[in-house]
Amino acid sequence: MSVLPDYAAPARLAAIGDALVGQKLRLVGRMMCYDSTTGFISLWDKEDALLVDVTLCLDPSANVWLQDNFCSIQVIGHLEKCSRELTAPELPPHLVKPPQLDTRFVLRAIRVIPAFDAEQSAWNKLAEQVRMHTDSELKSSK
Repeated sequence: MSVLPDYAAPARLAAIGDALVGQKLRLVGRMMCYDSTTGFISLWDKEDALLVDVTLCLDPSANVWLQDNFCSIQVIGHLEKCSRELTAPELPPHLVKPPQLDTRFVLRAIRVIPAFDAEQSAWNKLAEQVRMHTDSELKSSK
């Protein structure tokens, strides 16, 4: 048995869907809002958003990112799809165009890292390249 932790695949928020359910993912985005009653945040990137359950990640160091809406964070966790829609945190009222948010998908976060210098477009390109490389490796192994 390996002592190495499971690999967290880099992914884009736009790629979240049934194919990624059950996988350990690494996502980067901006935290739009936090609901203290559910422990959910909305992770946002352009037109897409995802519910993230951060209850396992709340500790004194969480104040760095938890109290700062729209701060960039990196989240590692397992993607789940619920049979019913979950209650999303209330979005800020000043948003001109709310992002697409499927409240059946939730990332159960095991680690949240402030990423103040994260460049979202660079992250999305990296995640897409990793996905394409993984897909080509799978095809060549068949």
